[in-house]
Amino acid sequence: MNPSNIHNFGSVDRLILGLAFEMSQGRDVYMTNELTRHLFQTPGHHYGMDLASLNIQRGRDHGLPSYNIWREQCGLHRFTNWGELLQVMDDDTVGRLAAVYR
Repeated sequence: MNPSNIHNFGSVDRLILGLAFEMSQGRDVYMTNELTRHLFQTPGHHYGMDLASLNIQRGRDHGLPSYNIWREQCGLHRFTNWGELLQVMDDDTVGRLAAVYR
């Protein structure tokens, strides 16, 4: 953990090669209740902030397009109903999305 090693000849090359050839870590698609209901919770309150909703709002603030627009830009068709999402998501995820969004 010595940042001065980056200045040695070939260090950046080794770093880039490592990033290119190493397997990336697996990604967990779930957030715990602590992150979605109790983030920065203050004493005496039964709730806190919701990291998932904050991340969605940050994306909107930065102008990130919707899922269907991303699909179109990748040459895929737009989804028009919840049943079509079952082609790319599991039943539980589609059910939870349908329960929250119109």
